[in-house]
Amino acid sequence: MNFGDTLSGAEYLASIYGTEKDKVNCSFFFKTGACRHGDKCSRAHHTPTFSPTILLKNFYHNPVVDVRQADAFDKVGRKNEEEQKYFDEFYEEVFTELERKYGEVEEINVCENIGEHMVGNVYVKFVREEDADKACRDLNDNRWYVFLFM
Repeated sequence: MNFGDTLSGAEYLASIYGTEKDKVNCSFFFKTGACRHGDKCSRAHHTPTFSPTILLKNFYHNPVVDVRQADAFDKVGRKNEEEQKYFDEFYEEVFTELERKYGEVEEINVCENIGEHMVGNVYVKFVREEDADKACRDLNDNRWYVFLFM
């Protein structure tokens, strides 16, 4: 039932799902598939059943960022030639291999965030959900890393 600007209970809950106002579901996990509180988080972490995007957790090992370094954050975003070459080779290899084995890749995002829950996370968006599903299943079956749908 909707009376003017007032939402029913179900409509209100649907409108705040995955936002900071949602006291049941973790908004950060909803957006990124990672939460700094991990298993200790008081909110629910839901992984979608299907998605064109998969998460390769802690897959990229940036030679510059070391989470134990207090000044590591200052180094993020400023790459010298060697660091850029390392990243470019990583990106090309991952893109080429995933596209060759599983299907057309729309985009890849690599996190340089130094938070332990996000460092090195790689988000791969496939053009087709079926290709993401195939990649996720195959990579999990081969026990390479833990991959999640996003």
